Amino acid sequence: MNRYRYILGTLLVLLSLVCFGCGKEKNSGIFALEDLVNEEGEFQYRDIPFGSPYEEVISQIPMDFETMDVVDSAAVTCYSNESFDFYGCEASLFLDFTEDKLLKTVRVQFKQEKADEEQFSEIFNEIADDLTELYGEAEISSGEGDIFSSETHSWDKGNTRLQAVLLKTETGVSGVIGLFKNN
Repeated sequence: MNRYRYILGTLLVLLSLVCFGCGKEKNSGIFALEDLVNEEGEFQYRDIPFGSPYEEVISQIPMDFETMDVVDSAAVTCYSNESFDFYGCEASLFLDFTEDKLLKTVRVQFKQEKADEEQFSEIFNEIADDLTELYGEAEISSGEGDIFSSETHSWDKGNTRLQAVLLKTETGVSGVIGLFKNN
């Protein structure tokens, strides 16, 4: 009887790992790295082209958004009310719209509160490696200022760009992945 309980318990644990996944979630359904290219081969968030109207974009994303107006402009930035898991990090989705309320930029900002700079850099490198596997070699640049340093990986497709940025400041480390149309 105990042997059957053990086998049943083991099967339930394995089933829950299969159903719910184990370890950190790499690609959230909100921002899946594999889904950042449209049929024409240009970068795009989901099936939402750059230049789409504000109401249309918001209605296609299953999240609640807060809106903040850009100072001295009619442009608008929206950000997700709830965070989601992205490579084991806490992430938020941001949508930037032009003064005409047309989609201009999509970005996910992520951080991990408990990670030190080295741990977070490893997470960022994993994301950059996954993006390189999907979209080819990146152009890599770095920057440094008095209060920050950054590392930027960029991919161009047609007149669109994908960037992954690692930002280190005195107060912490964070990352951003952004999609936008080149002017």
